[in-house]
Amino acid sequence: MFCLKLELFHEKKILSTSILIIFIFLMLLLIAIVLYQSYALFEQKKTYNIIKGSVPEQNFDTILSFVIQDSDGNLTSVKELPAKDNYYVDVSCTNDAEGIWDYDNWGLYIGSLKQSRTKCTLTFQPNVINPPIVASGSDNWIFEYPTVSFIQAGSAMNDIQHYEYYISTDTNFIPSDDTIPTGISESEITLKQDGTYYIFYRTVAKGGYHSNWSNKATYKIDTVVPVINMKNAGTYEIESKEEIATASFGGSGGKLQCRNVTIPDKPIVTNFISIRGIGGFEIECVATGNNGKSTKLSKTYQKEGNLTITNGGIVTKGSNPSYYPGIEKLILPKGYDQYGPYYYAMAGCYKVEYVGSGFVNESCMPIHCYQNNPQIFYETLSLNITNTKISYYVNIPESLLSASPGNGQGLEFLLRNNCANDIIINYVRVTKATCP
Repeated sequence: MFCLKLELFHEKKILSTSILIIFIFLMLLLIAIVLYQSYALFEQKKTYNIIKGSVPEQNFDTILSFVIQDSDGNLTSVKELPAKDNYYVDVSCTNDAEGIWDYDNWGLYIGSLKQSRTKCTLTFQPNVINPPIVASGSDNWIFEYPTVSFIQAGSAMNDIQHYEYYISTDTNFIPSDDTIPTGISESEITLKQDGTYYIFYRTVAKGGYHSNWSNKATYKIDTVVPVINMKNAGTYEIESKEEIATASFGGSGGKLQCRNVTIPDKPIVTNFISIRGIGGFEIECVATGNNGKSTKLSKTYQKEGNLTITNGGIVTKGSNPSYYPGIEKLILPKGYDQYGPYYYAMAGCYKVEYVGSGFVNESCMPIHCYQNNPQIFYETLSLNITNTKISYYVNIPESLLSASPGNGQGLEFLLRNNCANDIIINYVRVTKATCP
């Protein structure tokens, strides 16, 4: 009976021991799993911001040492992290850890941190940032959109974040540190607008600090196609000094030239009086920019109105202005001839009117409309003479375009005074009409 009880006690002791062993094994396994997961987490995320305190709890400790280097190379140890400034931060860590400085967030990241007592020394030294050297361009005009090129790229000890540029239209402007940039670019830019521009660049380093502005680059761009503005087609006074056309060009300028294409030798004309014609004439204008681009435009103008009157000898001029600028009324004494200047004339019928006083009759006042060289007299139709006005019609069967007005050729109007009294001519007017 005694022996039996002893055996039962022995069996229970063995069972308790087994349970304890199993419990200890399970605890060790659980600890191993936790340690493995912690290590796996650390291995998966190898970079931590030590200064910002973003490292998970672990057994690795890191020692940080801060050193400031001045512009002369002198080193000074400090106990606290220097305030954010234009520094280049050199990071050196023991135990093969990799230190990376975040200039934007002003913090340290450490990668490959695998051992305790890792020490990182952070040396803060003046960050040297240099602007790019920009191709200076030219004061000469260019006729396509240019790329503002770098002779030498900018630089920064802590690497370049981007470039800023400023575009000015004032040749005397120099940007300052406070000048707001026109834009941001990763490299060179291409100008896309005509005009004269002065370009400056500066380098922006990581952390947002920037260099001084670069040298000035000058670009004068003209890609503009000239624009011609011609007077509306219609009827204009023969003696009008109004300009026929104007033109606008790009910055490099250009030249406008108009010709009377109705005339065989296409004489150059500028205003309506320079057309020197009666009737309809086609005027062609060509604007050529100094950039090589050109525009052509044509319109037809009808010329009629008051003629400039002249005489064949010395006469006395009256004091009252005439009906056209700069010419006074003409007093034609006995024995003198009045000539009008020579004109190109298109074929057609015209009404001629002399307005003045002292007109008598055709017997002492011969009236002629003729072409000179070769001389052709045209019949005066429906001649009517009063004391203050002479009027008649003349039909020109063929256009008088090959003659050269001013050289004794073309169409001319003549009045000869053989009467006993002086004749006063205020003006002579020629208009397009229908012959009787």
